[in-house]
Amino acid sequence: MASNEAPIARADWLPGALREWHPGQHVSVVGPTGSGKSRLAIDLLRGSRWVAAIGTKRTDGTLDTLLRDGYRRVPRWGAVRHRATIRGPRDERVIVWPEWRAITDDHNPIWEEALNSAWLAGGWTLFLDELSAISDRQLLRALYTQSRSSGVSLLAGTQRPRWVPVETWTEATYVAVFRAHHRGDSDAVADAVGLDRGSIRLEAYPPFTFAWIDVRTRAVSYVVP
Repeated sequence: MASNEAPIARADWLPGALREWHPGQHVSVVGPTGSGKSRLAIDLLRGSRWVAAIGTKRTDGTLDTLLRDGYRRVPRWGAVRHRATIRGPRDERVIVWPEWRAITDDHNPIWEEALNSAWLAGGWTLFLDELSAISDRQLLRALYTQSRSSGVSLLAGTQRPRWVPVETWTEATYVAVFRAHHRGDSDAVADAVGLDRGSIRLEAYPPFTFAWIDVRTRAVSYVVP
């Protein structure tokens, strides 16, 4: 997308150019539970007008925070207002979050319907806190490689880089890497985006610091919240 377009989101505590991302750009985030992924995601989403978050867990503190921020919980895509297309000034921020009735419940058909429908409508920002919950890897690859032209943006997180398709990293606009329990996780991301192994070094920084990678230029910055 052209760099002079208005950003869809801002995180005011981020320095300089890291404050903005634009329609059609993708941000992929990796790090273990408690590393700071959720704070970054919530701040990036603030200011986005059309957001569809996908609830992939029975309980989720990040999504609870979004509900307090004014998001609306719906059981499936059919309950989303203006779901076929984005028109007019009205915002729509929803969480497609079905109810669990048993530990074996499989909600992948509901999640996949929402992802496909948002892609067809265009213009949505899709937030998946745990990308690996989506079982259809072909769908995930298609979202990363084919959604830019319709102005769809992805903000997706995972705890381990090997749990998700490699396109999560290679087709992202930006990648945020939080301190991992396994050193191999940082190296796996480095391999995917064309950096040298060992080039993502977070050990010397305070907790919650993350590496912010511009995938196109391979520039790495370290952000201390």
